[in-house]
Amino acid sequence: MLATIHLLVGTAIGKLAGNYFLAIPIAFVSHFLLDRIPHTDQLAFTQKDTISPGKILSGFVDVGLGAILVWWLAAGDPLVISAALAALLPD
Repeated sequence: MLATIHLLVGTAIGKLAGNYFLAIPIAFVSHFLLDRIPHTDQLAFTQKDTISPGKILSGFVDVGLGAILVWWLAAGDPLVISAALAALLPD
């Protein structure tokens, strides 16, 4: 799954949950629930795949876009930022 999606779902959970004891575990579990959706992304490699400069660039763009959106949506709230990072942590 794209990192941006995990980060945005974690951001939403952080904004809605309102406290660390709910937000962090729920955001962490959300990662696994989202990964249950069949998907392919730029960093999903099989043993036959090779890492190319295009895949590396798309990974940086993905994480960069997600980080910018979290920064903008979180407005400096450490709870929201923590939840976003918890949602991305398993990757």
